[in-house]
Amino acid sequence: MATALSRLTPPWRLALPVLGAAALAVGLTTGAGTAGAASSSVRTTRASVAVVAPTVPVVSWTAFGATSYTQPVQMVTAHDGLNRYFVVQKTGMVRVVQNRVLLPKAYLDVADLPGLSFNADGERGLLSIAFAPNFAASPFVYSAHTDAAGNLIVSRWSAVVHSANVLFPSHRVTVLVVAHGSQTNHNGGQLMFGKDGYLYISTGDGGGAGDPYRSAQNLADLRGKILRINVAATCGGHLYCIPATNPFVHRAGARAEIWAYGMRNPWRFSVDRLTGDLWVGNVGQDAWESVDHLPAGAGGINAGWSICEGTHSYNGTCPFAGYTPPVIEYCHPDNAGCSSSIGGSAVTGGVVVRGVYHAGQGRYLYGDYGDGNIWLGGTAYLQAQHLPGVAAFGQDDLGDIFAVDVDSGRLYLAHIA
Repeated sequence: MATALSRLTPPWRLALPVLGAAALAVGLTTGAGTAGAASSSVRTTRASVAVVAPTVPVVSWTAFGATSYTQPVQMVTAHDGLNRYFVVQKTGMVRVVQNRVLLPKAYLDVADLPGLSFNADGERGLLSIAFAPNFAASPFVYSAHTDAAGNLIVSRWSAVVHSANVLFPSHRVTVLVVAHGSQTNHNGGQLMFGKDGYLYISTGDGGGAGDPYRSAQNLADLRGKILRINVAATCGGHLYCIPATNPFVHRAGARAEIWAYGMRNPWRFSVDRLTGDLWVGNVGQDAWESVDHLPAGAGGINAGWSICEGTHSYNGTCPFAGYTPPVIEYCHPDNAGCSSSIGGSAVTGGVVVRGVYHAGQGRYLYGDYGDGNIWLGGTAYLQAQHLPGVAAFGQDDLGDIFAVDVDSGRLYLAHIA
């Protein structure tokens, strides 16, 4: 965030000790790292897409443009051919950059809409937006914000035309409300459409510390989950339908919107543009940070919280039947079981990178808010340049990769060589 106080309380987790890294390596290959050494505890886990290789390109970052945004938490595009990207500010405003020029008027400001309940205290605020898959033909925008009571509100906005650079308050309807209780933290709030055309939504466990509501393992509760809904149709008075292939459609007492569960605070996740897989940065408690891999079409995965923190026992015995371990984890340095000083304080989920340097095999680019560590691949491949305050990663229509720094208010452009 922009202030020293918010620097101590990132917008996706309770303030926790600074951490280091012992890791589960991602992928099928674990060759020597480049700009940084892996700890001796690096090991492989279940088979996944290959996101590491013996020789890994080095990523460097440069500040992009002269603009300093106010507490930016996301950078996203509409993929409508107009060469625009949109910067989401936690304080409620969405700014438009077209042809890499910042437009003077906000695209949206949910903090300044009469009659719309909004709260940006603590980790609350405007958390994410997502554009409908065929935005040029169906100009709907979806947003996630917290209201005055702390509930997570998913809204749909109708653009007059897809090329419009402003959304009107009268064009908003509520799609989904996730009750959040009295805590200000662990809201989740990431929205993203999958390759299947469905809207995926991340929700935190309800806040506090240690999963006090035991919501993450409760299939009757929408908190601590990844949700999947079909917003292209309406059912039963709702502005969405439940996909027939959702895993708990026929389970009595379960919320059919749930796609995956056992999450603590999945602040940022992404969809692999090639495979449709989900990669989820799952912010940990006091000892372990982790990344979960959800293969496309594989609903019902239990990431383990709060029985497990990463692959380690927390409120119970880990592992347990039905648990799917993370593909990456790293530990806090004050954890007695940590054998490395490399880490941070809160994982920031990233994106799978492909291109001329990646030979068709994606490499997962992600970071950590606290120390600003950036990895391209597993934790064996720590990059040399740090970005403290990194809150999100994004790509524009040209394929360039950006990091969003909530503390400095800047966007940073990746250079991969």
